[in-house]
Amino acid sequence: MTFDSGWRTDVRQWLLGLGGVKIYGDLYERSCSLGFAVPIPLDLKRRQRLQAIENVGALFIHIPKNAGMAVSQALYGQQVYHASIRYYRCYAPQLVERLPSFAIWRDPTERFLSAVRFARTNGNSGNRIAAGFRDAYARFETIDEVLDHIETASSIFDVDHIFRPQFWYVSDRRARLAVDRIVLIEELDSAIAEMRLPNLEHVAHLNESAAFDIALTVQQENRLRRLFAIDFAIFESLRARTMPMILDSPLARQKVAV
Repeated sequence: MTFDSGWRTDVRQWLLGLGGVKIYGDLYERSCSLGFAVPIPLDLKRRQRLQAIENVGALFIHIPKNAGMAVSQALYGQQVYHASIRYYRCYAPQLVERLPSFAIWRDPTERFLSAVRFARTNGNSGNRIAAGFRDAYARFETIDEVLDHIETASSIFDVDHIFRPQFWYVSDRRARLAVDRIVLIEELDSAIAEMRLPNLEHVAHLNESAAFDIALTVQQENRLRRLFAIDFAIFESLRARTMPMILDSPLARQKVAV
């Protein structure tokens, strides 16, 4: 390790500790969610991602474990990673106002099981668990341990992106849905054709976890439904074509708050 890289690592760790987060991108999320008058300056890579979104003319909100890597790569030629709509409203408000936005939604149970597989194996060759969570997640042996981890977290930033609620990515600070369109993952092909977005005709799954059987008990399923109640409600509303645009409930407001 060179002096320069060591210095940068030390500064990075200091900033993470100061912000009370374990993922560098969460420094931006926290500053936006708290409504800082002067947000943290964007680095070059983040500015380039915003420019790619501008060039394509559509804003994709990448919810983890929902085929987002494939869509991001096909649409922008790069990964935009897991930034919430609040981040984009903070750093690129005119972009959000001008461009159509969309996100992909998945059955919360399927998404959770995919996340458990991902956590236990430290991701896959194309994507790894964030360093701040890697060791702890590798030690998960049971579903209940994972549910305990989510349930006892004092902040949304105490869990990795793969275990955060889907609605956290698409709601504003008042827990209102703030994207133009939410697409069920099983309806992605037809939605792509309807939206007529470039380069999405043949989306490949770039982030598939190694498959092995995981089954939830009734008690575990009930716990999951309590923890992700809003995600389940949105999923069921999408399937029934009765999607609400305002998640005005104490639970929603509490979950979006930081």
